[in-house]
Amino acid sequence: DLNFLDPMIPILIAKDPTTEDIKKSSVIRHHLRSFMGCFSLTLRKNIDYEGFKVWKNNSNTEKTQEIADIIAAYITNHYDFITTAPPSKNRDINHYCCFELCQTISKMVSIPFIVSFAKRSVKDNHGRFSSMRSELPVLLPRWGYSGKSILFIDDFITSGMTAKTCYDVLRSYGNHIDGLIYCKW
Repeated sequence: DLNFLDPMIPILIAKDPTTEDIKKSSVIRHHLRSFMGCFSLTLRKNIDYEGFKVWKNNSNTEKTQEIADIIAAYITNHYDFITTAPPSKNRDINHYCCFELCQTISKMVSIPFIVSFAKRSVKDNHGRFSSMRSELPVLLPRWGYSGKSILFIDDFITSGMTAKTCYDVLRSYGNHIDGLIYCKW
């Protein structure tokens, strides 16, 4: 669990963290339920889940950069591009936390960020079973990549169902997919 958003708790990462500092302060876990090659990262301290939800609804630059620093430290392979899960139906796509996170990481690691999935029309919240009741992710009409190496980045994993269904859709085009997800609840 992470407790990095509460201003009363010291942040483990210095203002200009080194990759080594980040790796010492975070843990990477494999998520077979999502797909082979999918991992989540967490800090070694507890998460302030309410604070995390505040970031999801108002992803200010400072916290987005903090999360991007943690994820970017683990990106060591070559990827043709980065993508993320589709926004839920109630999300503002102009201020979608995962788009902003991927754009920040993209600038840091010089891997292009490409929006792949259309906004969901059914899924409107998070939770253990909401992804299971949701429609399958739909690729944007202009999307047509095959034979690419893609890094799937998301901010949160509950059941792994969204990551798995996104993986299945991207994989159906003959792409190689790895996943880095910021935290697991």
